[in-house]
Amino acid sequence: MLTNFHTHHYYCRHAKGNVEDYVKQAIKEKYSIIGISDHAPLEKYYDKRMTLSEFPKYLSEIKQCQKKYQDIIEIKSALECEYFSDMIEFYELLKTKLDYIILAIHDYVYNGKMYCSYYINNKEMLKGYFETMMLGIKSKYFSFVAHPDLFAFSYHLDDLAKVYTHKLAKLCIEKDMILEFNANGYRRGKDNIRGEYRFYYPYKPFWEIIKEYNVKVIVNSDCHNPLYLNDKYERYARSQAISWGLNVVNKL
Repeated sequence: MLTNFHTHHYYCRHAKGNVEDYVKQAIKEKYSIIGISDHAPLEKYYDKRMTLSEFPKYLSEIKQCQKKYQDIIEIKSALECEYFSDMIEFYELLKTKLDYIILAIHDYVYNGKMYCSYYINNKEMLKGYFETMMLGIKSKYFSFVAHPDLFAFSYHLDDLAKVYTHKLAKLCIEKDMILEFNANGYRRGKDNIRGEYRFYYPYKPFWEIIKEYNVKVIVNSDCHNPLYLNDKYERYARSQAISWGLNVVNKL
């Protein structure tokens, strides 16, 4: 059964296609479930995303497609959302509007400073990254964690990263949280990262620890174009997750 719970659309200002474009492509590729999950309108922190005023239209587009294609494909409503401790009321609101929310630590506040997860370059930043992710998991607002190994975009699995990956895996088992194996990391290609020529993510050393705990893992496209649904990178991600021995699931 083909499923994908992570897609982006024109609302986020850096993707192509509207909701129906994704639904039509998912039907063409014979998906059973497609999740519509653009970046959340967090206007306090981001100004180049869907706005709060656009959010009702976004939901309306999803509902229209759910009705139009209900006999062909299951369509889920969602948002991909960072965890900020001062946005709890907003998360509570989203729970009433959506089928699920994705936790994604693209940016985070730690010890009063804002950091970007793509550019982690010291232990303090790494600690803040994992601590924020674990707070998000404990909040119980989220159904899975998108690209949990995003720290590997610029960092590596040093001793501290190993400690926190073990902590994360234990917490996922305790809270029955799913981690995402993200195909978009393969789309980004390879680069020289701290002397190692590799993909930014998925990062195998991280997933080898996750495997030890049999944490549930879901493979998603994280596509920013409808044509990326079931493309060679998503297919490769599925094959890699299985070949690495991960506990792959295809439903939330």
